[in-house]
Amino acid sequence: MELLYSDASPFARAVRIVIRQLAIDNIKETVSHPFNNEPALLQANPLGKVPCLVIDDSPALMDSELNRARAYYSCIT
Repeated sequence: MELLYSDASPFARAVRIVIRQLAIDNIKETVSHPFNNEPALLQANPLGKVPCLVIDDSPALMDSELNRARAYYSCIT
């Protein structure tokens, strides 16, 4: 899994806090600037919004609540 985020996003910060609190180590964190139209972000999320959790075998999750839930779920399973 890979979390695409911007340092300026409070929603991304919340997701990153949960990832650290749950000690999840299988999520790669990559800074992505939504205003730069970065290819990796646009491929995962055509709207270019962050945070965006890219999951290898599933569609990317773009909502911060879903990202926190997915991070929690992957920690307990």
